[in-house]
Amino acid sequence: MRISPSPLIPSFLLGLMAACAAPIPAPQPWPLRPDPVGQIGGERIADLLHLSLDLELDHGAREVRGVASSWFRALRDGTSELLLHGVGLEILEVHDAAGEALVFEVQEPQIRITLARPLAKGEEEVLHVRYRAQPERGLYFRDETRFSENFAPSLFTQGQKHNHRHWVPLWDEPNDRATLEVRARVGLSMELISNGQLVEVERHSAESRTFHWRMEQRVPTYLLALIAGRFDRYRAPHPSVELEFIVAEEAGEQRARETFGETASMMNFFEKKLGTRFPYPRYAQGAMADFVTGGMENATLTLVGENMLGTHEENQDLEGRPRRIIAHELAHQWFGDQVTCWGWSHLWLNEAFASWMELAWVGEVEGEDARRLRFEQYRERFLGRAERVALPMALDWHTQGCSPNRAHHVYTKGPWVIEMMSRFVGPADFDAALALYLERHKDSLVTADDFVRAVFDATGRNLMPMVQQWVWSGGLPELVVQHEVVGQEVNLQLEQSQVPSHTVPLFDCPLSVDLVTSSGRVRHELRFSERSHAWRLPFEGELLNVLIDPEGALLATLRQTKSEAFWMHQAADFEEPLAVWRALPALRQIAGSSPAARALLLRILREHPEPLLRQRAARQTTWISEASRAALVRATCEDPAPSVRSQAARGLSPHAPGRPFNGGDPLAQKLVAAQETETSARTLAAIRALLLMGDAP
Repeated sequence: MRISPSPLIPSFLLGLMAACAAPIPAPQPWPLRPDPVGQIGGERIADLLHLSLDLELDHGAREVRGVASSWFRALRDGTSELLLHGVGLEILEVHDAAGEALVFEVQEPQIRITLARPLAKGEEEVLHVRYRAQPERGLYFRDETRFSENFAPSLFTQGQKHNHRHWVPLWDEPNDRATLEVRARVGLSMELISNGQLVEVERHSAESRTFHWRMEQRVPTYLLALIAGRFDRYRAPHPSVELEFIVAEEAGEQRARETFGETASMMNFFEKKLGTRFPYPRYAQGAMADFVTGGMENATLTLVGENMLGTHEENQDLEGRPRRIIAHELAHQWFGDQVTCWGWSHLWLNEAFASWMELAWVGEVEGEDARRLRFEQYRERFLGRAERVALPMALDWHTQGCSPNRAHHVYTKGPWVIEMMSRFVGPADFDAALALYLERHKDSLVTADDFVRAVFDATGRNLMPMVQQWVWSGGLPELVVQHEVVGQEVNLQLEQSQVPSHTVPLFDCPLSVDLVTSSGRVRHELRFSERSHAWRLPFEGELLNVLIDPEGALLATLRQTKSEAFWMHQAADFEEPLAVWRALPALRQIAGSSPAARALLLRILREHPEPLLRQRAARQTTWISEASRAALVRATCEDPAPSVRSQAARGLSPHAPGRPFNGGDPLAQKLVAAQETETSARTLAAIRALLLMGDAP
């Protein structure tokens, strides 16, 4: 509820209101001008129907050569030329379906090809481009794997965003879809894997073979993928999808199944949540040597780096990253592959949903508390990129400094926006709306309008105001909150302190406030839309705390002035992990002068059931004392979570110069003994470094 401010306004509120009434800096003029079409995805002269590659991949020469064939259907009468993309390619010749040589002009990144005769609307033509290339991007050759010291040749492709054009001539924008076909010859006893299904293998010699793959579903060409190497391949059971894990020969089945083994369960969970079947009959995942990104969701063939491939012990220090990346890339088979953003300016429609689904899987297997705390980590990463916070997620105005190359916040801000939308609509209704969205736009291109309309048609809820302020605008609410107790009321004052600009609005958002009292907890549902607001909130009993956004439902920064007692109360409430997480930085500040705060922080480190919170508490334990030294050693040697042990061991480094961990120190002896049982390589290295500083054995 909202209560009008009292006419008797306390003096501190008068001061704050005066500050709020100060002139707001006027937004800088923003001379909007339309972008050149080429900067926002270009135009299609024709509809790409099919892409077929007939290649030889020469590992020794680091070269690809062969023919790339593109089937097009003209979109306009009188089409006299067609366009492909290519950078750094040697184009040898171009022929049409009749075998007639065509005139072409290379104006990188475009290849302009003049047709032998104009095409009527709907008429089809084929461009056969014979070429060669030694690419520096897009196609990568490797000679070794981390699992063997021997020569281990392999190669892989990486298309997003505009990388395929560096190794093959093709239409290289996300705004068209085609079926795919690959015939590729490889040597050195390698096998080649691509999208879709294997058609046949032709053997040329003991070491050389041609592999023929075909993808029957139409997908954007950036999702084309090739990998080759000396692989071991492992199957996993699933009732309707052929699942496969692909690893280097020396990696072993244990590492493959430890890393990818949750895929079938993830797929079942996603199918149930989204109300739609997995889009393709096959799904393979390959771990590649020195891969160039965390993971890539090529249609039916996701690629990740070998650094994620390990046994349970080897992967301890990755803190669950393989699980999250595998879930993220699997979710992309729906969000990105089957339903694709219309252009890179709308990349959030791919990445925000994939990150949100990734955290949905975290909640399924690790619990809701872990899911919410991972959201908090994403918020902090988003805020850590200060230069990007003010950018919209839909980066349409390229010439205004909103290039999609700066769009990393779609991975961190994006899932927050989807979560807020889900809360607004209601989780069950939102999932039903996603099912409609995916079914309606299957194998097609989407913008935010398509998503908003699907939610509206499924639930009656209109998300356009949320899209306006969270997607088409940048920034986030920067809230400054103060309160004063007057009798049995809390006078609450809120200010949006962000500076409005051409990209950053004043936000209109709901806000929950919990008053925690000796009589229980009362929730007040408020709403802010102006620069400053004031409310009078009644309560009964003794006020113990004022919690702003207690469920973490709003993406915002929060500066809240509270007493030491309130922060202590919040940090001690183990039943509310999110509240503890948000209280820990304040608790660390209080700890400088408060023995009780230091004791509470160490208690969280010792006793809290959530590993992410114990790890955060270890990071906040930065003062040097006997108690902190002992608590960090205990966490280093005994905590069941590798991430906590590792963080605690690093937290001991400031203790060593003043008081080394030498042989006569009982705590040093605990560290010595821990070396024998520690399975985390990161923790073991930190322990050894501590003992070396003290010359302990």
